[in-house]
Amino acid sequence: MAYGDDANGGGATVMRFDVGTGAWQAVGTAGFSAGIAPYTSLALAPGGVAYVAYQDMANGAGATVMRFSTGNPPVVGIAAVREGIAARKGTADAHARIAAAFDRRSSMLAIIGGSGLTKLSSMEVTRREVARTPFGEPSGALMFGTLCCQPVVFLARHGYGHTIPPHLVNYRANIWALKQAKADRIVSVASVGGIRPEFITGALAVPDQIIDYTWGRTGTFFEGGESAVRHIDFTNPYDPALRASLLGAAALAGVPVFDGGVYAATQGPRLETAAEINRLERDGADLVGMTGMPEAALARELDLPYAAINVVANAAAGRSTSANGIRFDSIEAVLQESMLRVRRILEQLCCQP
Repeated sequence: MAYGDDANGGGATVMRFDVGTGAWQAVGTAGFSAGIAPYTSLALAPGGVAYVAYQDMANGAGATVMRFSTGNPPVVGIAAVREGIAARKGTADAHARIAAAFDRRSSMLAIIGGSGLTKLSSMEVTRREVARTPFGEPSGALMFGTLCCQPVVFLARHGYGHTIPPHLVNYRANIWALKQAKADRIVSVASVGGIRPEFITGALAVPDQIIDYTWGRTGTFFEGGESAVRHIDFTNPYDPALRASLLGAAALAGVPVFDGGVYAATQGPRLETAAEINRLERDGADLVGMTGMPEAALARELDLPYAAINVVANAAAGRSTSANGIRFDSIEAVLQESMLRVRRILEQLCCQP
């Protein structure tokens, strides 16, 4: 962003504030007009939002904080400049909005990508880290970076070459590694089969319940011995506040999603029979996947808010276009298109103040 600089001939010195490092960088100069000068390398995608501050010595060595979007960038408050953004002052409303923007430096969103989402193209990767945990190695290296100025850590659930089947994913190592990396919430992305007719191919859902049909997977960090057994409340397996944030982000991004749905976690790696899907439907399931458990329960054990975005990759066995079998050749195309919409939701989630 730019601040007025009379020494620059009435122009503007363009500054960039790195939320990840807390550092200011002067990245050039630009013509100054109507308070904020255009600077194309800082342009945002449609619907994008960024918070920046420009130094203003006339304001007691403070900084005027701007909210910049594809619309006009109104001033939202004042912040003192010390090692980036530190102590804040201004109206209560400004304080809240500035705090929401800049306190994200101490907030880390974890994204677990499933089939069809092994990387985030819009994520600015800053480092790659191989994690070690008491429960073995996670599915792959952790990718750290930023998404719309929000610190993010990304992990591909099945490995970056999609080589780990659902029943062999080291769920404990994955969740432990994300907690160890200082993540404070997790968004899981997973492809599913649609059981009920409204969950058509390509639809997105933010489920609110789980039925666990998996077996043989280690589902707790607390197995007795030196660690006491821990019982968790799992009435609502997905964190309500994080679910609400995802639904809000989807609305702002203009992406239709189903609010709610019962996710049936099956063992895999084979898909289900038509009779098994009939049973799941009788049990109340709307969607079927293979990775939701014990992932959600392990996150709860470590007090990590957890929510999911499900992508309906195909109709479940015996349903609709899968009445006589599931066509794998069409799933790839569905996932490619659907994950574009998932990325828009994730970007909007990270851009929210």
